Amino acid sequence: MLAKKKISQVKCKRCGRCCVVFDEKNNSWKDCPYLVRYFDGTTFCIIYRHRVGAIVGKNQICKKRVQIKYNYPGCPYNSRYDLHPAYKKD
Repeated sequence: MLAKKKISQVKCKRCGRCCVVFDEKNNSWKDCPYLVRYFDGTTFCIIYRHRVGAIVGKNQICKKRVQIKYNYPGCPYNSRYDLHPAYKKD
C-alpha cells in the first residue's frame, strides 16, 4: 500500500485543477477553500490527509482524483471522460 501511495504522489503534478468547487453566488468555479497556491504554480491541500469525504463546498465533498469522472487540462489521471465544467468553453 505504501508503494501505491508513492506512485500516486509522483503521478500528481500538484496543479490544483481538480481542486475546484462551484460557487452558487457567482455561478462560477473557484479554488477549494483548503487549496494553497505557491508562487511556483504548485499547490498544497491543507487537509490532505483527511480530505476524502470532507465538505468543501455546498453539497460538495472531496474525493480521490481517481474517483472524479472528469478530465482536467494536462492531468495524468485523465481518461475518456468529458472535460470538467470549470474548463469547458461555452
